[in-house]
Amino acid sequence: MNSMVRFKLALFVIGLILWTWGYRTDDSYFRIAGIVVLMVAFLLRFVRRRPAATETRKDDASSP
Repeated sequence: MNSMVRFKLALFVIGLILWTWGYRTDDSYFRIAGIVVLMVAFLLRFVRRRPAATETRKDDASSP
């Protein structure tokens, strides 16, 4: 598991905890904050992964 996956998972868990806390205590601030954090975790799903430094790029001309 790389660091981006861990970050997204942590955001998801934090958002779920905030939303649940807001639901149980009937506090709209925590519910909305939890929903926003969950939405950010969901939108990070569409962020492209950067190529690793060891991978060669396709447009690099190594030798003719």
